[in-house]
Amino acid sequence: HLKLPHHLNLGFMVSNIGGKEGFDFLDNVSRADACKPSIPEEALPLVLHYCQRYALGRWFFSKYKLREDIFDCEAPLLREPPLNVGEMIDWNIFPNGIETKDYNDPSKHHLIVEDGWMLCAVVYAINEVAI
Repeated sequence: HLKLPHHLNLGFMVSNIGGKEGFDFLDNVSRADACKPSIPEEALPLVLHYCQRYALGRWFFSKYKLREDIFDCEAPLLREPPLNVGEMIDWNIFPNGIETKDYNDPSKHHLIVEDGWMLCAVVYAINEVAI
């Protein structure tokens, strides 16, 4: 160990909502703007690591549920959530019909913003690449 000075930075990547990752760029974003917030590019994390499942209402994303041919020319695009999905919905249910989350408690509204941003960022990005 060279004993070089260092600084722990949690803002490089986001993936796990409700965790201690770099979601502070969403601190002042309302539920209504969760899907498409006005955030300067330099404030965004460098990496969106979509290793989790993201959902609001019945809108759901998991990389394990993607079609294998998602980037083939004939494959349909993913259905995009409405831009105001965070304002419309304060719950989710996963496709298995068993796992649910209730974000009705105002102390959990930041989770709506995080889940909504991740859901929209991944779906919109995949569709943009697939076009």
